[in-house]
Amino acid sequence: MDLRQLEYFIAIADAGTFQAAARRLHMTQPPLSTQIRLLEEEVGTPLFLRGPRQVTLTGAGKLLYSRASTLLELQKNTVQELLDYTEGNKGVLRFGIASSANGELLTRMILPFSKKYPGIRFELTESNTYRLLELLEANLLDVALTRTPFQAQNSFDVRELFEDCIVAVGGSRFFPDRDTKKSTGISLSMLSSYPLIIYRRWKSVLDHAFSELGLSPDYFCIADDARTCLSWADAALGIAIVPQSAASFSGMELQELPVTQPSITSSLCLVTRKGTYIPAALQLFLHEIQAIYPAVQDSESSSSSQSSSS
Repeated sequence: MDLRQLEYFIAIADAGTFQAAARRLHMTQPPLSTQIRLLEEEVGTPLFLRGPRQVTLTGAGKLLYSRASTLLELQKNTVQELLDYTEGNKGVLRFGIASSANGELLTRMILPFSKKYPGIRFELTESNTYRLLELLEANLLDVALTRTPFQAQNSFDVRELFEDCIVAVGGSRFFPDRDTKKSTGISLSMLSSYPLIIYRRWKSVLDHAFSELGLSPDYFCIADDARTCLSWADAALGIAIVPQSAASFSGMELQELPVTQPSITSSLCLVTRKGTYIPAALQLFLHEIQAIYPAVQDSESSSSSQSSSS
Protein backbone atom coordinates (compact mmCIF):
# COMPACT_ATOMS: atom_id res chain seq x y z
CA MET A 1 0.00 0.00 0.00
CA ASP A 2 1.42 3.38 -0.98
CA LEU A 3 0.17 6.96 -0.96
CA ARG A 4 -0.44 6.93 -4.69
CA GLN A 5 -2.85 4.00 -4.33
CA LEU A 6 -4.62 5.79 -1.49
CA GLU A 7 -4.97 8.88 -3.66
CA TYR A 8 -6.53 6.77 -6.41
CA PHE A 9 -8.83 5.09 -3.90
CA ILE A 10 -10.05 8.46 -2.52
CA ALA A 11 -10.60 9.80 -6.04
CA ILE A 12 -12.82 6.86 -6.99
CA ALA A 13 -14.83 7.07 -3.78
CA ASP A 14 -15.39 10.81 -4.31
CA ALA A 15 -16.20 10.54 -8.02
CA GLY A 16 -18.49 7.51 -7.72
CA THR A 17 -17.11 5.75 -10.81
CA PHE A 18 -13.72 4.55 -12.05
CA GLN A 19 -14.19 6.44 -15.31
CA ALA A 20 -14.89 9.79 -13.62
CA ALA A 21 -11.98 9.29 -11.24
CA ALA A 22 -9.64 8.51 -14.14
CA ARG A 23 -10.62 11.80 -15.79
CA ARG A 24 -9.93 13.73 -12.56
CA LEU A 25 -6.56 12.04 -12.22
CA HIS A 26 -5.70 12.62 -15.91
CA MET A 27 -5.06 8.94 -16.57
CA THR A 28 -6.75 6.06 -18.37
CA GLN A 29 -9.08 3.68 -16.56
CA PRO A 30 -7.20 0.32 -16.94
CA PRO A 31 -4.12 1.27 -14.84
CA LEU A 32 -6.43 2.84 -12.24
CA SER A 33 -8.43 -0.38 -11.98
CA THR A 34 -5.21 -2.37 -11.71
CA GLN A 35 -3.97 -0.31 -8.76
CA ILE A 36 -7.27 -0.71 -6.89
CA ARG A 37 -7.26 -4.46 -7.55
CA LEU A 38 -3.73 -4.67 -6.11
CA LEU A 39 -4.82 -2.62 -3.09
CA GLU A 40 -7.82 -4.91 -2.46
CA GLU A 41 -5.58 -7.98 -2.75
CA GLU A 42 -3.17 -6.47 -0.22
CA VAL A 43 -5.85 -5.70 2.39
CA GLY A 44 -7.65 -8.97 1.69
CA THR A 45 -11.16 -7.58 1.21
CA PRO A 46 -13.23 -5.68 -1.40
CA LEU A 47 -13.23 -1.91 -0.89
CA PHE A 48 -15.99 -1.10 -3.38
CA LEU A 49 -19.40 -2.50 -4.24
CA ARG A 50 -19.41 -2.32 -8.02
CA GLY A 51 -22.84 -1.46 -9.40
CA PRO A 52 -23.93 -1.03 -13.04
CA ARG A 53 -23.61 2.77 -12.88
CA GLN A 54 -21.51 3.62 -9.85
CA VAL A 55 -19.42 2.19 -7.06
CA THR A 56 -19.99 2.56 -3.34
CA LEU A 57 -17.74 1.86 -0.39
CA THR A 58 -17.94 -1.38 1.56
CA GLY A 59 -17.58 -1.33 5.34
CA ALA A 60 -13.84 -1.88 4.96
CA GLY A 61 -13.75 0.82 2.30
CA LYS A 62 -15.35 3.35 4.64
CA LEU A 63 -12.74 2.59 7.29
CA LEU A 64 -9.90 2.95 4.81
CA TYR A 65 -11.41 6.17 3.42
CA SER A 66 -11.21 7.78 6.86
CA ARG A 67 -7.63 6.64 7.45
CA ALA A 68 -6.48 7.44 3.91
CA SER A 69 -7.88 10.98 4.07
CA THR A 70 -5.88 11.64 7.22
CA LEU A 71 -2.69 10.13 5.78
CA LEU A 72 -2.90 12.18 2.59
CA GLU A 73 -3.56 15.33 4.61
CA LEU A 74 -0.51 14.59 6.74
CA GLN A 75 1.57 14.10 3.61
CA LYS A 76 0.47 17.48 2.29
CA ASN A 77 1.18 19.12 5.65
CA THR A 78 4.63 17.54 5.86
CA VAL A 79 5.55 18.90 2.43
CA GLN A 80 4.26 22.32 3.48
CA GLU A 81 6.29 22.23 6.70
CA LEU A 82 9.45 21.44 4.75
CA LEU A 83 8.72 24.37 2.43
CA ASP A 84 8.15 26.60 5.47
CA TYR A 85 11.52 25.53 6.83
CA THR A 86 13.31 26.69 3.70
CA GLU A 87 11.20 29.77 2.91
CA GLY A 88 11.36 31.53 6.28
CA ASN A 89 8.69 34.24 6.61
CA LYS A 90 6.35 32.55 4.14
CA GLY A 91 4.05 29.56 4.29
CA VAL A 92 0.54 28.69 5.43
CA LEU A 93 -0.80 28.86 8.99
CA ARG A 94 -3.58 26.32 9.60
CA PHE A 95 -5.79 28.08 12.11
CA GLY A 96 -8.84 26.74 13.95
CA ILE A 97 -11.25 29.22 15.49
CA ALA A 98 -14.38 29.10 17.62
CA SER A 99 -17.18 31.19 16.12
CA SER A 100 -17.38 33.56 19.09
CA ALA A 101 -13.70 34.50 18.73
CA ASN A 102 -13.69 35.58 15.09
CA GLY A 103 -13.75 39.33 15.76
CA GLU A 104 -10.95 39.14 18.31
CA LEU A 105 -8.82 37.04 15.95
CA LEU A 106 -9.23 39.30 12.93
CA THR A 107 -8.92 42.70 14.62
CA ARG A 108 -6.28 42.14 17.29
CA MET A 109 -4.25 39.28 15.83
CA ILE A 110 -4.46 38.78 12.07
CA LEU A 111 -4.46 42.41 10.93
CA PRO A 112 -1.22 43.45 12.69
CA PHE A 113 0.43 40.08 12.04
CA SER A 114 -0.42 40.08 8.32
CA LYS A 115 0.86 43.64 7.97
CA LYS A 116 4.19 42.59 9.45
CA TYR A 117 4.42 39.24 7.60
CA PRO A 118 2.55 39.68 4.28
CA GLY A 119 4.01 36.47 2.84
CA ILE A 120 2.14 34.20 5.28
CA ARG A 121 -1.23 32.80 4.20
CA PHE A 122 -4.03 31.28 6.28
CA GLU A 123 -6.26 28.21 6.21
CA LEU A 124 -9.17 28.78 8.61
CA THR A 125 -11.31 26.03 10.12
CA GLU A 126 -14.34 27.37 11.97
CA SER A 127 -15.96 24.96 14.40
CA ASN A 128 -16.72 24.40 18.08
CA THR A 129 -13.93 24.09 20.64
CA TYR A 130 -14.16 20.31 21.00
CA ARG A 131 -13.96 19.67 17.25
CA LEU A 132 -11.03 22.06 16.93
CA LEU A 133 -9.13 20.20 19.65
CA GLU A 134 -9.75 16.91 17.83
CA LEU A 135 -8.33 18.37 14.61
CA LEU A 136 -5.36 19.80 16.50
CA GLU A 137 -4.64 16.41 18.10
CA ALA A 138 -4.75 14.81 14.63
CA ASN A 139 -2.18 17.36 13.37
CA LEU A 140 -4.71 18.84 10.95
CA LEU A 141 -4.35 22.28 12.56
CA ASP A 142 -1.29 24.23 13.72
CA VAL A 143 -3.12 26.28 16.33
CA ALA A 144 -6.66 26.74 17.66
CA LEU A 145 -8.33 29.76 19.27
CA THR A 146 -10.82 28.29 21.72
CA ARG A 147 -12.91 29.16 24.76
CA THR A 148 -13.18 27.56 28.16
CA PRO A 149 -14.68 25.48 29.57
CA PHE A 150 -12.82 22.51 28.10
CA GLN A 151 -10.60 19.76 29.45
CA ALA A 152 -7.01 20.47 28.45
CA GLN A 153 -5.11 17.30 27.47
CA ASN A 154 -1.49 16.78 28.48
CA SER A 155 -0.57 16.83 24.80
CA PHE A 156 -1.60 20.50 24.47
CA ASP A 157 0.09 23.79 25.29
CA VAL A 158 -2.64 26.22 26.37
CA ARG A 159 -2.02 29.96 26.46
CA GLU A 160 -4.77 31.86 28.24
CA LEU A 161 -5.13 35.24 26.50
CA PHE A 162 -7.76 36.93 28.65
CA GLU A 163 -10.91 36.33 30.68
CA ASP A 164 -14.15 37.33 29.00
CA CYS A 165 -17.39 37.98 30.86
CA ILE A 166 -20.65 36.55 29.56
CA VAL A 167 -23.22 39.19 28.60
CA ALA A 168 -26.92 39.42 27.82
CA VAL A 169 -27.46 41.09 24.45
CA GLY A 170 -30.75 42.40 23.13
CA GLY A 171 -32.65 45.30 21.63
CA SER A 172 -34.52 48.08 23.39
CA ARG A 173 -37.64 45.89 23.42
CA PHE A 174 -36.05 43.86 26.21
CA PHE A 175 -34.14 46.65 27.96
CA PRO A 176 -36.52 49.63 27.57
CA ASP A 177 -35.86 51.26 30.95
CA ARG A 178 -32.17 50.50 31.33
CA ASP A 179 -29.16 52.67 30.67
CA THR A 180 -26.85 49.83 29.70
CA LYS A 181 -23.79 52.10 29.80
CA LYS A 182 -24.34 52.79 33.50
CA SER A 183 -25.89 49.49 34.54
CA THR A 184 -23.78 47.04 36.54
CA GLY A 185 -25.47 44.06 34.90
CA ILE A 186 -28.53 41.85 34.82
CA SER A 187 -29.16 38.88 37.09
CA LEU A 188 -30.07 35.37 36.04
CA SER A 189 -33.25 35.82 38.04
CA MET A 190 -34.31 38.66 35.75
CA LEU A 191 -33.18 36.82 32.62
CA SER A 192 -35.31 33.80 33.49
CA SER A 193 -38.41 35.81 32.52
CA TYR A 194 -37.16 36.52 28.98
CA PRO A 195 -36.85 34.32 25.87
CA LEU A 196 -33.17 33.42 25.72
CA ILE A 197 -31.00 32.63 22.70
CA ILE A 198 -28.00 30.61 23.81
CA TYR A 199 -24.88 29.01 22.39
CA ARG A 200 -25.21 25.22 22.76
CA ARG A 201 -21.85 24.85 24.54
CA TRP A 202 -23.13 27.09 27.33
CA LYS A 203 -26.35 25.19 27.98
CA SER A 204 -24.95 22.95 30.72
CA VAL A 205 -23.26 25.93 32.42
CA LEU A 206 -26.46 27.98 32.31
CA ASP A 207 -28.63 25.04 33.34
CA HIS A 208 -26.49 24.57 36.43
CA ALA A 209 -26.51 28.30 37.29
CA PHE A 210 -30.29 28.59 36.92
CA SER A 211 -30.85 25.35 38.84
CA GLU A 212 -28.75 26.64 41.75
CA LEU A 213 -31.17 29.55 41.99
CA GLY A 214 -34.25 27.35 41.66
CA LEU A 215 -35.12 28.92 38.29
CA SER A 216 -36.35 27.51 34.99
CA PRO A 217 -35.02 29.43 31.95
CA ASP A 218 -36.98 29.96 28.73
CA TYR A 219 -34.62 28.86 25.96
CA PHE A 220 -36.22 30.27 22.83
CA CYS A 221 -33.34 29.08 20.64
CA ILE A 222 -30.25 26.91 21.18
CA ALA A 223 -27.69 27.48 18.40
CA ASP A 224 -24.25 26.15 17.45
CA ASP A 225 -22.77 29.53 16.51
CA ALA A 226 -22.46 32.69 18.61
CA ARG A 227 -23.03 34.79 15.49
CA THR A 228 -26.40 33.09 14.98
CA CYS A 229 -27.35 33.98 18.55
CA LEU A 230 -26.54 37.62 17.89
CA SER A 231 -28.44 37.64 14.58
CA TRP A 232 -31.56 36.30 16.27
CA ALA A 233 -31.20 38.87 19.05
CA ASP A 234 -30.84 41.57 16.39
CA ALA A 235 -34.18 40.38 14.97
CA ALA A 236 -35.73 41.05 18.42
CA LEU A 237 -36.57 37.38 18.98
CA GLY A 238 -34.98 37.25 22.41
CA ILE A 239 -31.88 37.97 24.47
CA ALA A 240 -28.62 36.35 23.37
CA ILE A 241 -26.19 35.04 25.98
CA VAL A 242 -22.68 35.31 24.51
CA PRO A 243 -19.10 36.28 25.46
CA GLN A 244 -18.61 40.05 25.61
CA SER A 245 -15.87 40.10 22.97
CA ALA A 246 -18.22 38.36 20.50
CA ALA A 247 -20.91 40.97 21.14
CA SER A 248 -18.43 43.86 20.87
CA PHE A 249 -17.28 42.81 17.39
CA SER A 250 -20.76 42.03 16.02
CA GLY A 251 -21.33 45.49 14.51
CA MET A 252 -25.01 45.30 15.48
CA GLU A 253 -26.95 48.03 17.26
CA LEU A 254 -27.67 45.97 20.35
CA GLN A 255 -27.45 46.65 24.06
CA GLU A 256 -25.38 44.44 26.30
CA LEU A 257 -25.34 43.84 30.03
CA PRO A 258 -22.96 41.62 32.03
CA VAL A 259 -24.66 38.56 33.48
CA THR A 260 -24.50 38.80 37.28
CA GLN A 261 -25.68 36.97 40.37
CA PRO A 262 -23.78 34.84 39.62
CA SER A 263 -21.34 36.29 37.11
CA ILE A 264 -20.18 33.88 34.41
CA THR A 265 -16.85 34.13 32.60
CA SER A 266 -14.98 32.36 29.82
CA SER A 267 -11.29 32.52 28.93
CA LEU A 268 -10.08 32.85 25.37
CA CYS A 269 -7.19 30.42 24.83
CA LEU A 270 -4.64 29.75 22.14
CA VAL A 271 -3.91 26.00 21.95
CA THR A 272 -1.01 24.23 20.23
CA ARG A 273 0.40 20.70 20.38
CA LYS A 274 3.32 19.76 22.61
CA GLY A 275 6.39 17.97 21.36
CA THR A 276 5.79 18.45 17.63
CA TYR A 277 7.48 20.44 14.91
CA ILE A 278 6.44 24.11 15.05
CA PRO A 279 6.17 25.61 11.54
CA ALA A 280 8.01 28.87 10.96
CA ALA A 281 4.72 30.74 10.45
CA LEU A 282 3.42 29.52 13.82
CA GLN A 283 6.64 30.48 15.59
CA LEU A 284 6.31 34.02 14.27
CA PHE A 285 2.63 34.15 15.22
CA LEU A 286 3.22 32.99 18.79
CA HIS A 287 5.96 35.59 19.19
CA GLU A 288 3.57 38.33 18.09
CA ILE A 289 0.84 37.06 20.42
CA GLN A 290 3.18 37.55 23.37
CA ALA A 291 3.47 41.23 22.40
CA ILE A 292 -0.29 41.68 21.89
CA TYR A 293 -1.23 39.95 25.15
CA PRO A 294 1.67 40.65 27.57
CA ALA A 295 -0.07 38.85 30.44
CA VAL A 296 -0.53 35.63 28.46
CA GLN A 297 -0.13 32.52 30.62
CA ASP A 298 1.68 29.40 29.55
CA SER A 299 0.16 25.93 29.76
CA GLU A 300 1.61 25.19 33.21
CA SER A 301 -0.12 28.14 34.88
CA SER A 302 -3.38 28.02 32.97
CA SER A 303 -4.17 24.28 32.91
CA SER A 304 -5.86 24.40 36.29
CA SER A 305 -8.32 27.06 35.10
CA GLN A 306 -9.50 25.00 32.13
CA SER A 307 -9.90 21.86 34.23
CA SER A 308 -11.83 23.63 36.96
CA SER A 309 -14.11 25.29 34.40
CA SER A 310 -15.03 22.02 32.70
